[in-house]
Amino acid sequence: MKPKTQLTTARLSRRTRPPQAFSLVELLVVMTVVSIMTIVMMPLLSSSRNAAQLTHAGNILLNQARQTRQVALTQAQMTGLVIARSANDSSSLAAAAFVLDHDGTWRPISKWISLPESVMIEPTEDQPETASVLNDLADSAISLRQGSQTVAIDDSYAVVFLPQGGTLQTSSLCRLRLVSRRTANTADNFYELVIRRESGDVLVLRHGNS
Repeated sequence: MKPKTQLTTARLSRRTRPPQAFSLVELLVVMTVVSIMTIVMMPLLSSSRNAAQLTHAGNILLNQARQTRQVALTQAQMTGLVIARSANDSSSLAAAAFVLDHDGTWRPISKWISLPESVMIEPTEDQPETASVLNDLADSAISLRQGSQTVAIDDSYAVVFLPQGGTLQTSSLCRLRLVSRRTANTADNFYELVIRRESGDVLVLRHGNS
């Protein structure tokens, strides 16, 4: 039979023994699992980021369009929403609202708001007119100035809202479709503004990740 002091010492040594560290094989397994999860998650994270930027851009244009229409109704003046190429970066877009004053000149009523650079306008059959339509309604040519630079009017789109309601466009519906430059299949992920000619109501058609 072992003495009591020896038993006590053996118990204390077992309690104070440091835990065993991970082996090299275990560390390699963990690193492999983390690498696989990263590879799997990267496309999902990229898709979510693109969808978020697309929604953000669509919401900007939606708010701009509704506010521009509201000004036309409340002030009984013709207004125009212009979507143009950014003066600082020709690959990105910016939007601003204008009102046609009684002296026949277009006056900006909002600052230019830039859209995410990953977003572009996809051509559709019922897309808005070019911004040159604004010149046909005014006594002087509109100047699309962003800061100290001027944007080419032929590279811009415009939606004109009438004081009595409705819009100045040839088709019954005007469609402004936004897509991501980084998405291969734009038919599965887009943000579309639908503007009715008779009433000027602005609706949203959203397809894809929200």
